[in-house]
Amino acid sequence: MKRRQVPLGVDDRSGFVVPLHTLRKEWTGRLVSDDEYEDKHPQIKRRKVPTDKTKLRDPRPDNYVESAQIHLYTNGTTPLAAAAWVNDVTVEIV
Repeated sequence: MKRRQVPLGVDDRSGFVVPLHTLRKEWTGRLVSDDEYEDKHPQIKRRKVPTDKTKLRDPRPDNYVESAQIHLYTNGTTPLAAAAWVNDVTVEIV
């Protein structure tokens, strides 16, 4: 009687040669046997982020630059005024 040959595969985690039909593909892409198979953890799964229902017509980036003015006093004598912007810094002495 002829013995039937079973296709063999290599387990990527352990390196053992096992029958090919017992190997499963993990979420990492490795082929592992049934007893070493690990499902993807729920915290690794991506959430579906809802999209906006309406689209903006002619969207443009915000170019508004916020400024700040600070009054500094030195020993109670002469006030100094300082104005600062996000991209440039300007100091004015009054």
